[in-house]
Amino acid sequence: GISVTGGVGITIVGNQCINATGTGPGGGIDLEADGATDYLRDIQIVGNRIEGNYYGVIITTAARNVTVTGNTIRDNGYIDIDIADCSHVTVMGNTVQSVAKDTPTALIEVRSAQYVNIIGNVISGKQSASDEREAIRVLVGDYVVISNNNISDMRTQAITVGSSGQTSSFTDVIVESN
Repeated sequence: GISVTGGVGITIVGNQCINATGTGPGGGIDLEADGATDYLRDIQIVGNRIEGNYYGVIITTAARNVTVTGNTIRDNGYIDIDIADCSHVTVMGNTVQSVAKDTPTALIEVRSAQYVNIIGNVISGKQSASDEREAIRVLVGDYVVISNNNISDMRTQAITVGSSGQTSSFTDVIVESN
């Protein structure tokens, strides 16, 4: 896979990130700053094939202004797109497919993130798989827009905001036209 631990103005385009399952986190593309002083800003992930990894795309640890667009992300063992502890993330125009998960989870998950847009993606699961929960799950987030996604063949919910048994807080989460 590709791991980015710091930088500004980075474009990751046209790669094949396949079967990265070794040393954790096993991400096809992992944006994760090493330390509190490292920057991850203005990053574009465009037109990649991300398949068979433990995680597909990880966007975390204070990443800011990240765009994930035009990628094919499929059959990753855990979360296909993991958005956590970051802000100003746009996930748009991707194809996200799941056949089976190693651990029951969502295909796209948002945790403790702000200003996240998940727009115009094609998201599909395997309707009979007992290991898929939702296409998109927002556990904690502020200013999140989920719009115009084509979601099919999910075993349970297409979109979940919040989680039973957990205290969640939200400000301005919009779910429309999916």
